[in-house]
Amino acid sequence: MPRVAQTCAICDAPLSGGRRKYCSDQCSRKSEYRNTPTTTEPCEWCGKAVTGKRYKPSRRWFCGRKCQMAYKVCVTDGMPTKPWPRSQPCVECGEQYPTKSKHANARCPACRPESRQPSRRLRFIAGRCRRCDQPFVLDRQQAMAFGSYCSSRCGSADGKDRRRARKRAAYVADVWRPRIFKRDGYRCQICGGKLAMDKRAPDPMSPSIDHIIPLARGGNHEPANCQAAHFLCNARKSDRESPRGDQLMLVG
Repeated sequence: MPRVAQTCAICDAPLSGGRRKYCSDQCSRKSEYRNTPTTTEPCEWCGKAVTGKRYKPSRRWFCGRKCQMAYKVCVTDGMPTKPWPRSQPCVECGEQYPTKSKHANARCPACRPESRQPSRRLRFIAGRCRRCDQPFVLDRQQAMAFGSYCSSRCGSADGKDRRRARKRAAYVADVWRPRIFKRDGYRCQICGGKLAMDKRAPDPMSPSIDHIIPLARGGNHEPANCQAAHFLCNARKSDRESPRGDQLMLVG
């Protein structure tokens, strides 16, 4: 006699794999929920009567998400069980005010000093780059990553100069390239020619910073020992002393 195919009691799908009544665990949970009687119980936070099916006795009973989160925050963290939002008296005026603070000696917004009032955070930050002197507008997240630079490229290049000086124990102070160029009149102090401020290395006429006394010969990395120079003039000079006697610039 042929065997009659059995079907799931919930979705009428054919059973397989030795299952007798339900085709999956999902249908089994649906059956358990359907067979659970409807009850009316008070909310464990605010006490409001809630009607529903509580098919898991260990599950807590709340009227909504607000009471559930209030119970989780207050009871779990050791706060007194009061209706949400929690209120407490001000330590100065004594008036009750709603707050989420756990501190007992808190002040209401009216008695709080101006310095402690919540300030509106700026979304964008504007300024000039410390390396290329170009204006930039960055959002707060980029400004935290780049600092006082317009991009990570300028920040990495400046950091490379500082690391090279620290390697030789020659670091004294930060060198701001725009200030050095402005001090020297945007002219190369080796050949006397005008710097091409719109060019970038490795262009021969692009601006660069040259150490008057090279770091390899005991010079320091500080504004007093730096001068503006063409990229080509700086490369030709290398770690040698300039024939023009640039060391006299450091005197006086």
